[in-house]
Parts: sequence; C-alpha cells; structure tokens
Amino acid sequence: MSNSKPKIGVIKPDFGSSGGFERLVNQLVDGLGGRGYDIEIVSFDASTRRDNVYGYSVPEVFRQWHDEYFQFLCHAEQTHQVDLDDYDLVVSTQPPTYLAKHPRVLGLFFHQARVFYDAAELFVDAGYVDAEVHSAAADAVKKIDAGPATAVRHWLAGSDVVGSRLQEYWNIDPSKISPYRHPPICEIPVDVPPLPTEGAKVVCVSRLEFPKRTELVVAAVHELAASGLDGAHGVLVGGGSRLVSHEALDQQLASGFGNLKAPAEDLWLNRGPTEPDFKELHGKPSGLITFTGSVTDAERDQHYGSASVVVAPAWNEDYGLTALEAFAFGRPLVVCSDGGGLAEIVTHEVNGLIADPTPSAIADAVKRILDDPALAARLIEGGRASLADYTLENALDQFEHGIAEAMSDPDSDAAPSVAGRASLAAPAALDYYMTEGRNNVEGWLGTEAMNMVHELAAQQRLDGMTGAVAEIGVHHGQLFILLALETSPGELAVGFDLFENQAENVDRSGEGDREVLERNLLVNQIDRDRIRLVTANSMDLSPNDVLNYCNSQVRMFSVDGGHTAELTHNDLALASKVLAPGGIVILDDYFNEMWPGVAEGTQQFLAQNPGALIPFGVGSNKVCFTNSADHVERYQQCIHAASGGHMMFSNDMAGYPVTILTEL
Repeated sequence: MSNSKPKIGVIKPDFGSSGGFERLVNQLVDGLGGRGYDIEIVSFDASTRRDNVYGYSVPEVFRQWHDEYFQFLCHAEQTHQVDLDDYDLVVSTQPPTYLAKHPRVLGLFFHQARVFYDAAELFVDAGYVDAEVHSAAADAVKKIDAGPATAVRHWLAGSDVVGSRLQEYWNIDPSKISPYRHPPICEIPVDVPPLPTEGAKVVCVSRLEFPKRTELVVAAVHELAASGLDGAHGVLVGGGSRLVSHEALDQQLASGFGNLKAPAEDLWLNRGPTEPDFKELHGKPSGLITFTGSVTDAERDQHYGSASVVVAPAWNEDYGLTALEAFAFGRPLVVCSDGGGLAEIVTHEVNGLIADPTPSAIADAVKRILDDPALAARLIEGGRASLADYTLENALDQFEHGIAEAMSDPDSDAAPSVAGRASLAAPAALDYYMTEGRNNVEGWLGTEAMNMVHELAAQQRLDGMTGAVAEIGVHHGQLFILLALETSPGELAVGFDLFENQAENVDRSGEGDREVLERNLLVNQIDRDRIRLVTANSMDLSPNDVLNYCNSQVRMFSVDGGHTAELTHNDLALASKVLAPGGIVILDDYFNEMWPGVAEGTQQFLAQNPGALIPFGVGSNKVCFTNSADHVERYQQCIHAASGGHMMFSNDMAGYPVTILTEL
C-alpha cells in the first residue's frame, strides 16, 4: 500500500442478515483493497435488543411505546463505543453510524433512520406507533443527528433522492455531497436470456417489509388472473417479517374475502402480521403466487432469468439495485411513480415503465409489456444500455473522490476558533454546539461569554494545563455542555446540582432537571463516560469531595448555584480551594439586579481572601477569575480574541484591572 493512502475503517452494523447492502459493502471493500487501500469492516451486533441504553434500563413498556426509538439509541451507543483510533478515515454506512467518534468521517449515504424522517407519517398512519409518541421520538432523533451530520467531512449519496434528503433534513451544503452509484451486485450475464414464450411470470425481488409494498404485486397478479390472462403467476423472492401476512392476503383474495378494488393503501399501509385484528388464514393458497423466502444469489438469479416482467413496487426507495439487476438480466421492468431512487433510474418507455402505485396500474403496465413484444424488446435494450453508467470502476472512482474530499483540510473559517484544537476529544461536536446546538438548550449563555470561555479553554490547552472542568448549578447544561466539549481525552466534566432535591433550593434561582440535562448531553454527543453528575447541595461539599469526584484539580470551574450571599461566598471558596494553578473560575449573575446577593457574597469573599481569586474579565453577565497573576495578561488577550463584533474596554474591579466584553 502506498503510504499516501489512508487506513480506512468501514463501520457497519451487523443485523444478522446478508442482504443487498451487505453485499454492496463487501464488494466496495474488496474493490478498494484491490486499489491498494488498507480497508476493513468494523462491525457491532445490531441484531439483538439490549435491555439498557447509556446506562439506563429500558423497560418492556417503553419498547411497546416505541421500540424503534430505543433501538436507534442502542445503535447510537454502540457506534460511540467502537474503537476507531487505528484508522485515518472512517466510513459510515447505515444509520446511525455517522455518529462515529472520529475527526474524519466519510458518509456512504443511502438513508437516515427513515421512520423518523421521510417515512415518519407513513409509520404513524400504518399504526405502528402513537402519533404523539412518534413526534417526540422523531424530534429527539433529529436533534441527536444534527450535529454529527454537519460534522461529516463529505457525503457520497447513492441517488439524487437521498442527496436531496441530506439537504432537506440536515441542511448539508451541496458542495459536501457527491454521487455514488454502485453497480448491480449480481453477475451480469454476457448473453441476455430470452423471454419466456409461455406463461406470464411476474417476479418481485425484495424483502417483505414495510414499506416495500410487495403486497401490491400479490394483488396485481390476482388482477391479471381475473382479467383472463393465461398463465399469470407471481414470484416474490425474499423473506421478511411480513411473509405470513402476504400469504394471508393471497388466500383472502383467492377466497373472495379480499377486495381487489379496495384502496391500495389498505393492502400495505398497516402492521402486517402484528396488526391487532390480523387473522392468519389456513386455507389453500391461490396457486397464483410463489413465496420463496430467503434465497441464495444463484437462486435469485435463476428467478430473474425466468421472469417475463420484473416489478419493483417499493415506496421512495433509496437507490434501486433491483432495477439494475433487472437491466442486467434483460428483463422488462415496472416501477412506481413514487418509487424514489427506483423511479430515478427508470425513464418511462425507454428502459422501463412507471406506473401509479396501485395493483390495477401495475397489472395494466405488466399486461402492456406482455401484449407488445416490440415494447418489451425496446425496454430490454434501454435497460442494458443504462448499465454503462453503473460499473464498479466508476463507483470506485467516485468513492476515491469522496476519500480525497474527506481527507482534505476542512475550511478553517468553519470553526469559531482553531486555537488549541489538537487535543480536543470531539472538535466537530464542539463546532456544532457553538454554531447551532447551544440554541436548542435552555439557559443563559450569551455569545460573547461562549466565545470567551472557548478562547480561555483553548489557551489552557496550549499552555499544557490539564485537569477537570466543573460547574455548580448545571440547570439544563447550556454552559456545562460547552465546558465538557472543551476537554481532552482523560479529563472529566463534573456537574453538581440539587436536581431532584429542589426542596433545598432556597432562593429558586434555577431548577436543574436531570432528565432534560441527560437528553441534552446525548443530543450534543457528549461522551457519557467522561461525565459525572452529582446530586448535592454545595454547602455540604468539602474540597476533598470535589477533588475525589473530579479525580484531579479543576482547571475551569463555573459557579452558578444558589444566589444568596452565603451560597455565593461558599461556592467561590470551594472553587478556589480545588483550582489548578492558573485555573479559572466563571461566576454568573454578578451584575444581575435580580440577585444582589451574588455581588454581596463575592465582595465578602474577595475582602476576606485577598489574592485567592483575581478578576480579569467580564462578558455576558459573567465574571472570570484566576488564582495566578502570571496568567492574567494572556487570559485578557483571549478575551480580545473572542471580541468579534462586540465592544471592549477596561475598568477596575476589587482593585484589579479587568477587560470587559459587551454587545455593541
């Protein structure tokens, strides 16, 4: 391997099956390996349901409310736990592997977690989940996804329709998206097998799952038989959780219990065999439909080769490998008008027919092909010609373009600051939080204060300072999240709050909500292993308690707990005794007229402990102190660096010159 080529890890959940996407990934990895890349698949078990997520148990009743949501969280946690340190580049595949903790992620994108995005309304309409529950779950998933999605270096989109989803749902810049068009997974026959001269074999190759809509093919074949077409027969190639409901549908239509003229949505927009009133019939199958279950590649290819027509009825499909496989075997193809990537591949009456998503329309399209050999021949020729754009060599070229884009240096203007970034644990998550994520967390962290804290933390890293970060009075985490994201590997972020003990909140200056905080930590990609949340009244904490919780001295300590003079005095004394040399204390609400006790307690502490804490900066109602006079000047330079479009001036506080940053 050339030393210029990165070592690549492809993070791929193992769902316990080997479908089209699994074969696609294997083919891609083999192809890039042939081009000299050191590339391997990094997997985790996604096939089993775990009984806890991020340290919290998931009761069965929660799964009954929304199993897919907790599965998403489990897979997110598993993604976070994968060790990716050995790789120069990580390729994400199925959701939510774009959450991978790595500075360089290339997204091989075919879809988001669809039930929370483009299929969200369908999922509710089908009856899988309560609308209100699903709305809350989808909102949470979108918040979890938003930051990491924008931090992905580059995206390879499997179709135009999925590229548009990147822009629609995550507002990804189009310049960060390029096409990736994988060829058919099957072996392409050199000679096209001739079409059958007898019968009318309608083949559908698909998993029998929601919303593949394979039920439409079952009903379409019954319509063809009812119209008098001799030899009409359907073959559904593939297994899935809805197999039994497909078999029941076939029996219902054969026995007259089913209604061919019913709305198409009645056939597939449901929960299949988990529908509350589902009744599994045990009568005779119609004889019109063969259900193969799971098959080998060779068996699948035999079905393609013996087909009269291939039908791919899926709703809003991500890509459309089935269409390409039909082209490869020289089979006329029918897709649906709302088929997404499938309809994108097909040009009507050139390489296939596009029909409305109803059994009648599909049956009419099939019959039109069967009745017109010239049309069938034209569609076959058009399909084979279309394959010229879908070769493995082209796909590998497209992927190498994505690698180059992902490995290139990111735009230096994209981050609020690049100072001291080298040792950050999660620089991309920090960038997102400072530009967007902070706005979704309730709190009172002004822009100038955020930038000030960011530059001060960067200076500490440049100085080689290590230690924990901490906060008394975490509330919902607006500042605490920033502090946590400003840490390096090995450093802890420790939050002290009353949380559930709000009866001890004597001045009602803030009410920390652990559940809301935990959600905000998750949404903003905080590594939970480096967080400690402590339910405590700061009046009961000793310096040794704090040091034990933090495993070290504290280099940056936010004081935003109780707002009485007594509590403020206590918390400043506590922070000063655990502060690392050159550490910083950030005090909130000193200038807030609603809380005069903060200023009173601060003045008392400063008068009684001269030199213990030196004020050096003010911004957004926060006062910054340090315990080292030697650090004051460079910390004040950090405030200058954070000024941006804000006004700066100097004044004195408690006998010390301070740099003041305020809005214009």
